[in-house]
Amino acid sequence: MPNLPSFAGVGRSALGDADFWIGLVLIGIGGVALYQALGFDSTSRSFPLIVSGLLTISGLTLLARCLSGRLSNPLKRREMGAVGLAVGLIALWIVALTSGLGFVISTFALQLGLLWLAGERRLLRAALISALIAVAAYLTFAMLLDVRLPRSFLSFILSGL
Repeated sequence: MPNLPSFAGVGRSALGDADFWIGLVLIGIGGVALYQALGFDSTSRSFPLIVSGLLTISGLTLLARCLSGRLSNPLKRREMGAVGLAVGLIALWIVALTSGLGFVISTFALQLGLLWLAGERRLLRAALISALIAVAAYLTFAMLLDVRLPRSFLSFILSGL
């Protein structure tokens, strides 16, 4: 097995540190979101730019702290499956948002999946919590902050779906 780069004499591999991977994921998601936000109109651009910029900066900060050897968060092999599924759910959420499923439906499905991964096995309870989160997010972004959210092909039934 090849020798992996180690941190400042600590002797652990960058690939074995959870913070390293979390930093990379935050940088990736923040970078893609930042790129997407640059295409928004001037009235909808500021909030997504701030949030995506903060995600990217958080990822860079975590990665820098990890590489400097200040943090020690060994990656637990048994948790890698759940982390992979969560990243997959977020990727599916992005695909759903951009393919016409809309914000509320996509966010509901994402929250339902994340709650299932977190151990919530009571489907009705998970669905109620997911619906509450999706509606609260919609009201916050669309009504309070006046951010245009992706529309659904079902918006003829109810505006905002």
